[in-house]
Amino acid sequence: MNWGRVIAAGCLLLFAGSCGPTVKQEVAACKIDAENLRARQESNAPQSSPVSDYVRTCMEAKGYNFTLLSAVCVTPDYQPNYFHEGCYQHNSWLKRKFQRSE
Repeated sequence: MNWGRVIAAGCLLLFAGSCGPTVKQEVAACKIDAENLRARQESNAPQSSPVSDYVRTCMEAKGYNFTLLSAVCVTPDYQPNYFHEGCYQHNSWLKRKFQRSE
């Protein structure tokens, strides 16, 4: 076995796992998409889906699960806070290990 290749592949895997957008950027992108969708719906028909549900669904499509790991994940009226980046964890254990919020 060529240990040099194994080490190089491991380093590449670690580097690739930490690349890409942060959770905060992903949530922001989903919020923008939700606001654009709501604006189009309001001009054509009554709103059928709240922005928060769209953000949660968008984040799930990007491979994140909503979690209640922090107090910021619940609003003062005990509703889930789908807009906070600290409330999402990636489905992939490798991405979760190197997940950055900022």
